Amino acid sequence: MEGGVPARTNGACAASATDRTRLPVSEKKATRAAATARGEAAPSAVHRVGRLGGRDFPFRSGCSPKGEEGGSEARPLVIRQLRSSADILERSDAKALGSALAQDGYLYLPGALPREKVLEARARVLAYVRDHSEGVLEDASSGALAEECKVGQVPFMEGRNEISHSKEILRVVEGPEIHSIFRKIFGEPAKSMDYKWLRGIPRGAATGAHMDYVYMCRGSPRLLTAWVPLGDTTIEMGTLVVCESSNQLKGFQKLRDTYGKLDMEAARLKGTGWFTEDPRDLARFGGNTQWRTTDFKAGDLLIFGLHTLHMSTCNVTSKLRLSIDVRFQPASDPMDTRYFGEDVDPSKRAKAGLRASDDRDEAKDGDSSKKKKEKDVEETTVTMAELKKRWGFLA
Repeated sequence: MEGGVPARTNGACAASATDRTRLPVSEKKATRAAATARGEAAPSAVHRVGRLGGRDFPFRSGCSPKGEEGGSEARPLVIRQLRSSADILERSDAKALGSALAQDGYLYLPGALPREKVLEARARVLAYVRDHSEGVLEDASSGALAEECKVGQVPFMEGRNEISHSKEILRVVEGPEIHSIFRKIFGEPAKSMDYKWLRGIPRGAATGAHMDYVYMCRGSPRLLTAWVPLGDTTIEMGTLVVCESSNQLKGFQKLRDTYGKLDMEAARLKGTGWFTEDPRDLARFGGNTQWRTTDFKAGDLLIFGLHTLHMSTCNVTSKLRLSIDVRFQPASDPMDTRYFGEDVDPSKRAKAGLRASDDRDEAKDGDSSKKKKEKDVEETTVTMAELKKRWGFLA
């Protein structure tokens, strides 16, 4: 699930010593700013950051040995490169895929999906946004945002609708390539939820740290999320970031036993459903807490389970980030009926994540929306802060 928070401006990253010898300071800044605005990776010699919860954290693209990295309450947080499982997929080792997923909490599969199909889906979504909004896109072909575009202006595209289930999208998320991958993982045919989480994320938007169990816990315990970036997506554009091994590390057991067993709708929880927007809050759960992401390419695939903590970097560029979340499970397992079938109307679901964090309804409906919100508050029985205190995470 995803949502938006305002972007905050922090100081620019310092260039490396090598970079300083190549370009004057003014030219270096201009080069870096231009690359970021285009949604491109900055030059390799430049130190890069990912913005999480309104703060900038260093991004290190190299993979150091497991156990020699990570953040703790006494050690600064550094975002590191995802570990690829492409070699395991290439040799069709289903057992190794399952082991990697259980150990790390995710599978990063670069190039697993046909790049051309993904780019066709991207073009279709950009055309849809252009035709169903005003003041969002400056250029629909590149995804460049209009200067005045704000969080909440991008059309809502989740559910089962003309764009989420367009032929271009379905060729990617229901194609033989992705079904083959999940068949290997499950050892049997896979079925995806009919509800698709298709999203366009503008500048200033990001997602807080959460587990997917909170939103979709009434079906298969083997449910997996497939996060598909629709186009080349740098960390500056807003990439998904996973907390490695949070699904099984002993330090996260209390979190899994409390927050990780929450049914947001049953609890009538108010708000996004995120546990926190600040990744540093999670350092208490493991002395080796490690957040991972990468610069994604069209055709890359990221898979993770119900209890893997994840969030996203903030989009600090002038390009619209497009992605789609698709949930797969073994076809023989019980289904969460809220997300299967012809009638998966988003209005029947409690607002969470992105929908709970923007103000599009209030701006659109005025006083009626305000009255509805007041009624919702009266009917809400709990907030995340109250739950944290109940669980012993707050004094």
